[in-house]
Amino acid sequence: MKQAQLPLKFLLRLILAIAFVLVIISVFSKVFRLSDKGLESYYELLEEINDPSFENGERRSLVLHMDRETAIIGVVKNSEEFYVTKENGRKVAEMEKNEECANDRACLCLCRSGLRYDELKEKYECKKMICKEVSKSIDFQREKKFVYKEPPFPDVVYFHNGFIIARDVFVILGGIKLEAPSKVIYLEKWDNVIYVCDKAPCLNKGASEE
Repeated sequence: MKQAQLPLKFLLRLILAIAFVLVIISVFSKVFRLSDKGLESYYELLEEINDPSFENGERRSLVLHMDRETAIIGVVKNSEEFYVTKENGRKVAEMEKNEECANDRACLCLCRSGLRYDELKEKYECKKMICKEVSKSIDFQREKKFVYKEPPFPDVVYFHNGFIIARDVFVILGGIKLEAPSKVIYLEKWDNVIYVCDKAPCLNKGASEE
């Protein structure tokens, strides 16, 4: 009787082991699921920003590919955080500058997975992030106004000390949103400051096309 039961026990254990392995694979695939295109887009954007041939008064365009729950965040020089305020000045979201970037350098970060907005803490949170300093001479736009009418977020918000580009609308509070896996974004350079937008012109100064 015991000999007949052994194969059944072994089979049950094997099924449980396979199920456990599949769960682990699923979890890790979600944590480290940034596509090659998403990672390539981040480095392409970084390369464009650092390109020494990118002249003041010039506009460039780039097709950005991004996965869900990921974002690209730019933080300006000499600041400790990127943050968002309502029109009355109250801070409604923030993200601290990553320690990989020096205070006197602008920083471009990629949230590789797990981007979310914590409503209680009023902070952006990210499970896995990489950051790179941009060229010392370059900075990002320090403030940008967004008119954002989709509830439950404020109608008007201001971005301070940088920008954010994300796939999921609910996490960005009015930033550049990618509702599809890819979107054309624009870069304009004025006085060594990079302006990022999804509708050209970023500034009404008559930038020349690349």
